[in-house]
Amino acid sequence: MTTIFLPLFASTMPLVGSALLGCAAAALGWSIVSSRSSGASLTGADAERRAELRKKDPLVLVAEPVFDMLTELNAKHAKASAAEMQRQLDLVYPGQWKSAEYMAASQLQGAAVGLGLVLMGAFVGELTSAALFALCTVAMYPTLKSNHLKKLATVRKAKVRSRLPFVLDLTALMMESGALFNACIQTVVMETGKHPIAEELSRVLSSLRQGIPRAAALQEFATRLHDDDVDEVVFAVNTSEELGTPLDKTLRTMADRMRQRRMQELERKAETAKVHITWPAMLVMVACLIIVAAPLILSGGQ
Repeated sequence: MTTIFLPLFASTMPLVGSALLGCAAAALGWSIVSSRSSGASLTGADAERRAELRKKDPLVLVAEPVFDMLTELNAKHAKASAAEMQRQLDLVYPGQWKSAEYMAASQLQGAAVGLGLVLMGAFVGELTSAALFALCTVAMYPTLKSNHLKKLATVRKAKVRSRLPFVLDLTALMMESGALFNACIQTVVMETGKHPIAEELSRVLSSLRQGIPRAAALQEFATRLHDDDVDEVVFAVNTSEELGTPLDKTLRTMADRMRQRRMQELERKAETAKVHITWPAMLVMVACLIIVAAPLILSGGQ
C-alpha cells in the first residue's frame, strides 16, 4: 500500500501547488479589482478604524474583499475565546481591532506567507515540499498570532501591575495635600511618561472627559486588565465614592499590601528555583568529579 500511495501522492503535489498558485492569483486579482467598493457600508468610527487598518496592514488594503469575507465568517463562527481575544486586543491595540478582523488579518498573513513559500519552492524546484510546508504554515499561522497576542497582553498586564503600588502611593500623597482624584490621575500620567499604566490611565481620563461616570470608566479599566490587584483598587475607589470615606488611607494600605504580596511571591519563586536547580547542580558536580578523578582512575588501571 505504501509503495502505491507514496508515488501517487508525490505526483499529485505539484498539481496541488499549481492549483494553490492559481487560486491565490485569482483571489488577488479579484481583490484588487473590487477593493474600491469594499468597506463602503462602514460609517462613522468603524470607517475611521478601517482606514487606519489599511494604513497599518498592507494586506487589508490589497485584499480587502477577502478580508471582509473572512471577517464575516469568523464573526458567524466565533468561538468561546472570541471575548477573551477582544479583551486582549483592547489592552494591546486599543480601539484598532475586533476579534473577527484580527483573525481574518492573521489568516490573510498566513496565506501570504504560504504563497511566498510555494513561489520559493517553485523557483528552486522543490514545489512538493514547499506546498506541504505552506499548507502547515497557513493552518498554524492564526494560532501563532493568537499566542503572540496573549503573550503581549500578559507582558503589558505585568508591567501595569508592577507600577501600581507606586501609583497608589503618589495618588494618596497628592490627595492628602488636598488634590482631587481626577487631578491626581492626570499628574500620575504626566509623571509615568510612556509606561503602559500611563496609557491605561490616559484612557480613563479620556472616558471621564467624554462624560462617562468615574465608576464606569474605572470598571472598563479593570475589565481590560482582568487582574486581581486592579479589581481591588477599582472596588475600593468606587466604594469610597459611594460611602464618602477618605480614600488616601485606603490607597496607602492597599499599596503596602500589594508590596507584601509581591515579596511573598518573589520568595515563593526563589524557593521553587532552589528545587529546580538541584538536579542541574548535581549533574555539574558529578561532571566535575569525573574530570578530576578520571586521570587518577586511568593511571591506577595502567
